Amino acid sequence: MTDMIVVDKNRQSALAREAHRRLRIARAQVPLALAPATIKAEIGSTGLLEGPTLKKDGMELVIPLWDNHATFLGDINLLELFIAPGHAPSDSDWVAVWEDPLEFIAPFAETYTGAFTVPLEKLQPDGPYSFRYKVTFHHGGQDTSTPVQLVSDIIAPYELNEFPEPPRMTLTYAHVTEGNVDKFFGILPADRDGAVSVIYWYAKPPLPPEPEDIGAVSPPIPIEPGGQVPFSIDYIRGKDDGQFYIVYVLIDAHRNRSALSKYAIVDVTLGELPTDLQVPKIPVAAGGAVIDMETAAGTVLVEIDRYTGWKNKDEVHAKWGSIPLGVYHLGTEQGPVIAINVPAATMKADYGNVSIGEKDVKVEYIVKRGQVEFGPKEETVTVDFSIIGPPRPDPDPDWPDGPNPALLAGVVTGKTDPTKENQLLKGDEGENATFTFKLHTPAKTDETVKFYWNGVWVEEATHTVTTETGGEELPVNILWKYILAGQNGPEVPVHYTIGSPDIPESNRQKSLITKVTVDAIILRPDAPEFNKLSPVGWLNCDSLEGTDHAIVVNVPDLSMYDIEEGKVTMTWTAYAGRTGTTPIDGTAKEQTLTLGDPDVPATGFQWRIQPYATHIAPTYDPPDQIEANAVVTYSFKLVGETDVVTSIEAKAPVGMFASGACDVTP
Repeated sequence: MTDMIVVDKNRQSALAREAHRRLRIARAQVPLALAPATIKAEIGSTGLLEGPTLKKDGMELVIPLWDNHATFLGDINLLELFIAPGHAPSDSDWVAVWEDPLEFIAPFAETYTGAFTVPLEKLQPDGPYSFRYKVTFHHGGQDTSTPVQLVSDIIAPYELNEFPEPPRMTLTYAHVTEGNVDKFFGILPADRDGAVSVIYWYAKPPLPPEPEDIGAVSPPIPIEPGGQVPFSIDYIRGKDDGQFYIVYVLIDAHRNRSALSKYAIVDVTLGELPTDLQVPKIPVAAGGAVIDMETAAGTVLVEIDRYTGWKNKDEVHAKWGSIPLGVYHLGTEQGPVIAINVPAATMKADYGNVSIGEKDVKVEYIVKRGQVEFGPKEETVTVDFSIIGPPRPDPDPDWPDGPNPALLAGVVTGKTDPTKENQLLKGDEGENATFTFKLHTPAKTDETVKFYWNGVWVEEATHTVTTETGGEELPVNILWKYILAGQNGPEVPVHYTIGSPDIPESNRQKSLITKVTVDAIILRPDAPEFNKLSPVGWLNCDSLEGTDHAIVVNVPDLSMYDIEEGKVTMTWTAYAGRTGTTPIDGTAKEQTLTLGDPDVPATGFQWRIQPYATHIAPTYDPPDQIEANAVVTYSFKLVGETDVVTSIEAKAPVGMFASGACDVTP
């Protein structure tokens, strides 16, 4: 019984094994399809091939290792790729990608990658294609994959047009403000050449060659049927005011991107706008004052009151006539007045080179925020740059206060030696000088010539033209007082101007300058002073000071002089008689002091004339001589000079008596 049970169990096991074997065989008879290839350029599972990837790399794909591949050493499997146009090709439409099949010699499974590339030209021209591959096994049998339907497209929207740039986007507003920013959007052209999405850029010029260098506003936006492109208000606000370019690219279903579109321009001015612009002011023309050449030589400003709604990036553009004055950039701190300088050359260029008398000039300005203009506001001023005589040079960089080279420099001569031109010598002290000049051409009756010595008008020398003709040499007298006021110098300037009653006095043309060496003014320092004079200006007994009965003299501050070794020589001279000029024998006193010594400060000191018996008492010698007069001077040499400088004299009558001689008892 036991044996029978064992036999049954063995039989059951054998039957089970046989059934499983038959099942495996049955299953193996079911045909297996080759696995589909993975195509890199395919967009999802749509069969659409991404154009940029296809154009760059061809159709890269991966074919999985097929079942029952060769494993016996030396066995060979063959692989072939096929492309056919259309999605329902006939057998004759299929074309091998390679001229010969690829061989895979066993064992190859561990090194097999399955990566292959179908060249781009096999998928051209654009359109629908089918792909399959075929494996030939080592025993000669073959298997072919299920065809895959693909669509090739490497042409971007507008690429085949004569002008590949898409047209500019239509904008709902060319000027965006607070009042319309929420209604601001773009509209794409009706013909979008198959595009399904759009990327746009919003940036200030200049744009870089590559849009990626700007940064798109957002990822691709699906194109709505009406072609509207919404703009981000927050993005626009974040970019502030200015003029902006809006450009875009169209993207088709194959992700081909068009060229950068033509740009649309929008001006953006958000927030409060510039309002309440005021008429410009030109202070030098206030009250109708005429701007002449003297005014133009100074500072001419266009002043603009600060306006409501200003921003720190606003620009003020002013013009003088038709000539721009440059750009004034407002800053973060803006004062109550904007001041714009008007260069003299600008005023001259607007007036021109012909003397036309008075001319009205429009002065105006606008405010620019980005490229949006507000204004203008304007004012009219009157200018007059007319002149007489020879025309000024052109160009004229020294206008308006430079000399006219056609007005030649004159010649100065002195009385001592008229052969020495433009030199006044020591011997010319106190004398007038002669200035000889050539009368301007053309010269007309009643025109005037004025002369200036060291910048001071020599009124007495003014010459009025009567019958003289241009080119004549004429002399005029320069009074000594003007020479004295001008002081010594190696190059004292002398010039003349020409004008007439018909032109503004400030428009007188200047001559070239004559430089005169003046050495005619002899230095005479201030006179010393007697310390005690009588109420009527005499030196008398009450003028004596100290136990030595001296006459005291005050010497002024000498610290401004560069005195050789600080040596100052004091001199007292007494003369017989109240107005006499004969020195009294034995009374003269001369003493040399050194500045800086005790009691001799350079800022001023006192000098005592004593002893009385020697220098003062002899002035009273009755009966023949009871009165005298005295003179005190001081003198010194300046460092580097040979001449002695002597002060102006201190003079006083001397009467050293009362009922008799002065009482000088101790």
